[in-house]
Amino acid sequence: VVPIAGRDGKAGNILAISVDVSDRRRAAELLASAVDTLSGPFALWDADERLVMCNENFRLLQTVNGNAVEPGVTVAEFYTSVVEKGIVSIDAEEKAAWLKKRLQRFRNPGEAIEVPRSDGVWLLMQEYCLNDGSTASVGTDITALKNAEQAVIAQTALLRSLVDTIPLRVSLKDAEGRYILVNRNLADAFGIEADEFVGKSILEFQGREDGPDYQTDIRHVLKTGEALMDAEIQSFVEPDKTLLHSIVPIKDNTGDIQFLVTTGLDVSALKNAERELAQHRDHLAELVSERTEELQVAQDELMRSARLATVGKLAGTISHELRNPLGTILSTFYTFRSRLTKPDEKLTPLLDRIDRNITRCVDFIEGMLDYT
Repeated sequence: VVPIAGRDGKAGNILAISVDVSDRRRAAELLASAVDTLSGPFALWDADERLVMCNENFRLLQTVNGNAVEPGVTVAEFYTSVVEKGIVSIDAEEKAAWLKKRLQRFRNPGEAIEVPRSDGVWLLMQEYCLNDGSTASVGTDITALKNAEQAVIAQTALLRSLVDTIPLRVSLKDAEGRYILVNRNLADAFGIEADEFVGKSILEFQGREDGPDYQTDIRHVLKTGEALMDAEIQSFVEPDKTLLHSIVPIKDNTGDIQFLVTTGLDVSALKNAERELAQHRDHLAELVSERTEELQVAQDELMRSARLATVGKLAGTISHELRNPLGTILSTFYTFRSRLTKPDEKLTPLLDRIDRNITRCVDFIEGMLDYT
């Protein structure tokens, strides 16, 4: 409605103009309804960074100065209130820096920013600059994704803790033989940090480990697809140690090798014990042999003593049974000889022979008794 003044300056007529804005209103209502159906927060800001419109999900994020979020509030007021009321989960000393970074990201849209809320909800906020200078803020609820990510991180930490505590040298490699993960036991053997292995192959540690021989085992497993189990090798970094070395391929559903798990069990103490046991066994065998010889000598001596005892008993019996008759024969012989008055050339040699044989028998008996 516009008044029209006459020549005298007084309003004499009124110009009324009507414009049908039904379509525009319906379009605005339709846009607002469509925005409200979005699963995440949405807000439209004008070129002066004032709120033009937002959906219910954005409105529920915060109130400003005790009032619900309404058009006209600035983006700085909105996020300042978000920070002051602890809507976002950040430390007190980081609030100012977070607010500054958030406003910079709003004014210079780039990568999306993750917003952790204190109620446990995670939002991924992204700004888009429009042609008229306005800015659209679009958010996505990524809580489920972040919870899954945290679960993976926790499981990874648990796996790392488990792998680090087992008494094996463990590594995980890709199909090219490059390290993905090593445990503390293996890293300590090399004298370097576990992270220094990632992305490298064993060939890059030449001088610390005999790379070519080790790579031969890896190529064999990759070629055959069969695990190498408990191969006894000398430690590559500690030559005085012996390891039971294993390489196990991890395959996908198609049977292609994706990863290699390698383990090394230090059996140096066991091998040293085996060598000491072998030495003790050899020494014991020598002692047993010596003792056997001593026992054999003792047994032979006992048998000899037994035989001598038997011979002595026999000799005693013979002496008893023969000496008396021989004594009688000898005394009779001397009596008979003493009564010969004249020498007899034929009889004398016979008597001498009898004398010699009697003496021989007596000497034999005396010698046998002396022997026993």
